[in-house]
Amino acid sequence: NFDAVVWYVGTNSQGLTDTDRSGLIHETLYGIEDLSRIPLAPYTRTLVSRLQEHLGITDDTIEIHIEIPEELTLNIEAATSCGLIVTEVVSNSLKHAFGLGKTGHIIVSCRQDEEGGYILECKDNGAGISRHVDFLHPETLGLKLLNSYVEMIEGRMTVNGEKGTAVAISFMENEETGSVIY
Repeated sequence: NFDAVVWYVGTNSQGLTDTDRSGLIHETLYGIEDLSRIPLAPYTRTLVSRLQEHLGITDDTIEIHIEIPEELTLNIEAATSCGLIVTEVVSNSLKHAFGLGKTGHIIVSCRQDEEGGYILECKDNGAGISRHVDFLHPETLGLKLLNSYVEMIEGRMTVNGEKGTAVAISFMENEETGSVIY
């Protein structure tokens, strides 16, 4: 399952090659001792930092904040899917939400909801997304990828394109099988 995810990520990337994507995922998971439960906060911080390095983002004009409780852990399948979602949305924000030299911020958060599921959210204060974009039948590769990543965790996605872009994915994790359900 993980190899299929890495292959899929590697072959369907906006600006990242097969090697780049699989490298980001593998490098980020490499330092984690217990792969049965992935601590989402450090995993996400490392993934976003490596993404910034890969994209050549070296200045502080766009601040990225990770707002995930340190104690929040997910199984490897859910964590990998969340990593793919974060990589796609943050990559799109870094490339498209802000004009050259403009300042802004991106917030990545994840929390548990009242039903024991999770809500992963990535939002920026950039240009936003046109209200004419059809998220159910997207035409762009990035949105097609995002939809497929959400399907991997059987989640539900909502997108708000006013005052920047906010993408929220809600999903449930199945502890018994290690898969994710919604």
